Amino acid sequence: MKRTRGRAAPAGADVSATAIAGPEGAGPEGSGQRFPCAPGGAIRRGRRRLAGLLLGRALLLVAVAGAAWWSGRRWPAVLALAVALVPWMAWRMSGDLDPLWLEIETETEGKAAGGIGGVGGIGGHRRQLVVQMRRRRERRDLAGAAARHLTPGETAHLERLVTAGGVSAGTGGFDSQLLGEFDLAASDLAHAVLLDWGESRLIVTPDEPEAFLAALAADGSTAKADRPHPVLPPVPTHPLPGGRDPWTE
Repeated sequence: MKRTRGRAAPAGADVSATAIAGPEGAGPEGSGQRFPCAPGGAIRRGRRRLAGLLLGRALLLVAVAGAAWWSGRRWPAVLALAVALVPWMAWRMSGDLDPLWLEIETETEGKAAGGIGGVGGIGGHRRQLVVQMRRRRERRDLAGAAARHLTPGETAHLERLVTAGGVSAGTGGFDSQLLGEFDLAASDLAHAVLLDWGESRLIVTPDEPEAFLAALAADGSTAKADRPHPVLPPVPTHPLPGGRDPWTE
């Protein structure tokens, strides 16, 4: 699908966003606020379904290997055991990119200069969003970003977009006519928060999205979740092929 940044949103759509504040009055170097990301909803159901499929196949192959060994067919038994390692390893690796927690980290300019992205913020500090996964950690510079909840329609669209065969992906890169091109690091789509840098977008799912948005909007000592909101780069209004409404797809 083609990219859809910069188009006007439908009238009445809730696309208000929280401006992410600079680090005025930021805490000590390396300090941060952590927000857990517990699995839930479609993603948790998908993980259980995938685990059942992979482990079921592995156990079936082990049973076949045992039967072959018992009947004296050694090489078929060894081959079945070797093949059983494939779904077992796939199950072990399937959760490597599951997000565990998010952290809003404040660093001094000197330390942050070697990190990912340009130095942003005021007074020699910059704020970063850390996405901690089981086997990986990513950082995003928060300078110039805006954040907001996904609307119920966007959340339903996102769930359909990331689900195939009853399994919902929690991480990856996606593109749709409704949300544009974005990266996903999700554990429960009901808590989805969109961070937008204009040229890139990220959807995360902290367990406490209101507290997360308030921390992003904090101006130093006080979190202001209700401060004036700039409007995000809007989403498409043109109909899909066949006259379908993009907000219902």
